[in-house]
Amino acid sequence: MPLLLCAITLDAVAFPSAQPPPEVLADWARQAGLADVARVDVAAHEARRRELLAPHADRLRRIVFTKHYDLGGSHYAYTEGQSDAQHERHFMPGSSLCLLELDGLYGTVRALLDDPGGVIRDPDVSHDATRVLYAHKRSLNEDDYHLYELTLADGRIRQITSGLGLADYEGAYLPGGDLVFSSTRCVQTVDCWWTEVSNLYTCDADGRRLRRLGYDQVHTNFPTVTPDGRVIYTRWEYNDRGQIFPQGLFIMHPDGAGQTALYGNNSWFPTAILHARAIPGTGRYVATFAGHHTKQNGWLGIIDPALGREENSGAQLICPTRPTEAARIDAYGQTGDQFQYPYPLSETEFLVALRPEGAPWFGIYLVTADGRRELLASDPAISCNQPIPLAPRPVPPVQSTVVDYRKDTGTVYLHDIHDGPGLAGVPRGTIRSLRVVALEFRAAGIGENRNHGPAGGALISTPISVQGAWDVKRVLGTTPVYADGSACFTVPARTPLYFQALDADGFTAQTMRSWVTLQPGEAVSCVGCHESKNSAPPCRNSSQAMREGPLPLGPASPAFSFLADVQPILDRHCIRCHHQPVRPQARSFDPATMRVVVPWGEAT
Repeated sequence: MPLLLCAITLDAVAFPSAQPPPEVLADWARQAGLADVARVDVAAHEARRRELLAPHADRLRRIVFTKHYDLGGSHYAYTEGQSDAQHERHFMPGSSLCLLELDGLYGTVRALLDDPGGVIRDPDVSHDATRVLYAHKRSLNEDDYHLYELTLADGRIRQITSGLGLADYEGAYLPGGDLVFSSTRCVQTVDCWWTEVSNLYTCDADGRRLRRLGYDQVHTNFPTVTPDGRVIYTRWEYNDRGQIFPQGLFIMHPDGAGQTALYGNNSWFPTAILHARAIPGTGRYVATFAGHHTKQNGWLGIIDPALGREENSGAQLICPTRPTEAARIDAYGQTGDQFQYPYPLSETEFLVALRPEGAPWFGIYLVTADGRRELLASDPAISCNQPIPLAPRPVPPVQSTVVDYRKDTGTVYLHDIHDGPGLAGVPRGTIRSLRVVALEFRAAGIGENRNHGPAGGALISTPISVQGAWDVKRVLGTTPVYADGSACFTVPARTPLYFQALDADGFTAQTMRSWVTLQPGEAVSCVGCHESKNSAPPCRNSSQAMREGPLPLGPASPAFSFLADVQPILDRHCIRCHHQPVRPQARSFDPATMRVVVPWGEAT
């Protein structure tokens, strides 16, 4: 389908400068609780609007945004709409990449790119504000989302990634010129449903040197770049735990090194942290606090890891600022005003997609933390999403890489396993070794089982057990933990790993219910077992593990085998009553006795 480059004023969203457009008047009336727009005090509202816009006039002069359907399926992350999807394939054609140009208090909107048969989404603006990166899917069956770039000066469009049956989306410019994006190129299926999984990838500006950064169980979404040049993103995970609540905020370096939790990886709350962006100069982040089985919308909030990193310790609802309860709700934040895609202009002012309570579609708003808001653009027939100022911004520092693709291992250093709450109550000296386990995630969903209990219900596609683990686990080996609690060892790179703390008899005292992935040649360290990232290791002489250096993994001790460890127990205590020594014959029904006749030799 041909693409149309437009430079027209859209009547439905045109904001003439002579008087407030109808959409703005209607929003003012809604905020004031007035049924009649004629009763709106225009002068007072224009004065307030002028006060809000003035500090950011240069950055608000031009704003890029998209028009498309509200993203999300039965779960917030299911937005790939793949042409060969196994199950859910959400795709509603009709979309535009738009430019809002403000002139004084109001402005006009024109389409930079319009596609009635496809969907354009996920814009990002280059640091010099000359190019726009975006994802585009042109049709349901003959195309998939891939990355494109529009040069604003001449309207030139170039395609960066390609491949039918692969979805590339949510792209962002990295400070060194490369790109980071979400992609289904990992070819995995969600453990608890039949939908494709997206992990984080990177490539250069022309789509070359494409490589995988995350090796994660299910979805990682919406990477954005922080002022210090790192990447924050949402990671959904549930290794040996429930699947609904852990959708926390993670951070890593552009080369994939340093992947670690930033907020909420051991929390019920917030249920899902979406669309997070760093607030420059603050160490805080603005995000959408949303739910699990929801679309990508919810309430607006601030994350401040300095105040705490779990539950509501560092989480604050804003617009308006109000008490923030650590709730345990699947479909969190789905009532009242709905927010998406916040973009920070300051510590207290944000561009955002907002759907006021009772309104059918999202519009582009300027909002403040205390709840003031001004409508900048809207459309009566479709949502306006993903606003980004089309203005130059500082280029974050380019970080030197630690990745060495000539290697296939990385190094882990543990300072003291007893630091942190992970082994609270376990006497020092109890832990003698760490077991290292690799996770293997499924490529396709085959079969299912379901379970229910106090923690809720779950469906497991391609089950490996009944009411047991989600994924296949491969024991790689063990490494000693020294008397001072330290350990240092090498592990396979580009492999999701978790650790188990073992006592002298090889029994597990604690299991890590997340995972860590190292890039080739990377060295990572941790203070202890689930220690607070707001703390530093205690000052002391170098640990024994540091003096000894990294060790290769030794053999698993004891061996971990169903046939060796579990089957003998079944043989001793269960098989005698359940074994069938003779092949069972067909049963029959005796109408005279009204009983089922069981053939001889079959267990009753």
